[in-house]
Amino acid sequence: MEMTSAMPGFFKLPLEERIARLSAAFDLTDEDLTAIRELEAQLSLDSADTMIENCISRHITPVGVATNFIIDGKEVIIPYATEEPSVIAAASLAAKLARPTGGFTTASGSNVCSGQITFIAPSSSPNHLIQLKKYSHKILEVANETMPSMVARTGGANKVDISSTDTESGLILVVELHVKVGDSMGANIVTQACEAVSKFIKNELNLEPLMSILTNMAEKRIVHARAAWPIKDLSTKEYSGYDVANRIIMATNFAKANAHRAATHRKGIMNGISAVVLATGNDTRAVESAIHSYANMDPQNLALTSYRIDDNQNLIGEIWVPIPVGIVGGSINRSATVKSYRKMMKVEYANDLARTIAAVGLAQNFAALRALVTQGISAGHMKLHSRNIACEAGAEGDEIEAVAAKLVTSGKISVTKAKDVLRQMRCQLT
Repeated sequence: MEMTSAMPGFFKLPLEERIARLSAAFDLTDEDLTAIRELEAQLSLDSADTMIENCISRHITPVGVATNFIIDGKEVIIPYATEEPSVIAAASLAAKLARPTGGFTTASGSNVCSGQITFIAPSSSPNHLIQLKKYSHKILEVANETMPSMVARTGGANKVDISSTDTESGLILVVELHVKVGDSMGANIVTQACEAVSKFIKNELNLEPLMSILTNMAEKRIVHARAAWPIKDLSTKEYSGYDVANRIIMATNFAKANAHRAATHRKGIMNGISAVVLATGNDTRAVESAIHSYANMDPQNLALTSYRIDDNQNLIGEIWVPIPVGIVGGSINRSATVKSYRKMMKVEYANDLARTIAAVGLAQNFAALRALVTQGISAGHMKLHSRNIACEAGAEGDEIEAVAAKLVTSGKISVTKAKDVLRQMRCQLT
C-alpha cells in the first residue's frame, strides 16, 4: 500500500502506536527506533560535553510530527521540536485543507553562503577599491585553497564583490566572498576562507583587517513555496469561505503595512520553521536572523507571505523566505534522531530540507491567520494548553486528561481552576 501522510486519528493513538505507525510507513530501523525512544541514544552526555564548553546537562524539547503534508508531490511527515501546544495541530490542519489541490509546491535558489572580509580604509590611498578589484581572481584562488573537498563537490568560491561602507568611524572596505556550499549550511567553511583571504590581502596590499566572518543575510538562498486552498473548505459557522479568504488577505495586507503586526505575523511563521530547523539539527539562530533580516530589507518583504483568490475558487498562498540549512557539517548529525527525521521528510539534499521548511512556514501562517480572523487564537490554543495547566496544578497519570477536559468544558483554563477541579476529583475517590 502506498504511504500517505494523511493519518486520521493519529493524535488519539498512544505514543508507542504512533511510533509503530511511523516505523511501518518509513521503514525505520531498530537503530532509528532506539534513537527516537531513548534520550541517551539521541545524544549522550559524553557527546554533549564535546559539543559545548562547561556542559552540565541536556535540555529536552518534545518532538511531535505534523501530518497530511504533500510537498512537491511527495507524502511527507514533518518533525517539530517545540514546547508550544497547538502549533503542530494547526500545521496539520492547513496541510489537510491543501491536499485536494495537491498540497505545496516549492522552488529554491542557489545554495550559496556569503562572507565579508573587511578592512579599515587608509586615508592616504584613494584607489583602494581599484586595487582590491584587481585581486578578485587571486582572492578566489586563496579562498578555494582552504576548501579542496568543497571545490571538488560544488566548485567552491565562485564570485567576489568589492565595495565600501561609510560609517561614523570612517570608511570600511568590504570584500564579499560567495561560496557554493552544496549540502552544508556553510558557516564554518566560509568563515575560514574569509580569514585566509584577509591575511592574503593584508600581506599584498598592507591593508589593516577589521574582521572576517560569514554574513547571515542569506538572500541568495531564497525558497518559494505555494499552496492552493479551496475556498469552499474555508467556511466556519460565522463566515462563508469567501469571507474567510478575504479576511486572510486583509490580515496579510495589514501585516505588510504595519510593523507591529508584521512582527507577530512572522512569529507565527517561525513557530513552524524554527521547530523543524531545531529537529533537524540546524542552527535556529542563523535561520531566524536570515529571515528577519530579509523581511526588513524591503517593505514588500515585511510579511513574507502573500494571498490572493484565483479563477478556480482557491485561496492561493505564497511565501518567499531564506532558509540557510544543511544536512552535513558542524553538529548537524550529532543527534542520532536527525537522520530518522530526514527519512520521514524524504530529504536527500539540503535544498530538499529548505523547501520543506518553507512549505511548513506557509502552512503555519495560513493556519494562524484562519484562526485569527474567525474564532480567534485562544480557543484552540488554550484547549491544547489545558493539559499543561493540569500538570502544573499537580495532576498525574490519568488525572491529566480528566482535569484538562473539565477545564475546557468550564471555559476557565487557569491553574487555580485546575487545582479546584483536581481537589474535587480526588475527594470523590476517597
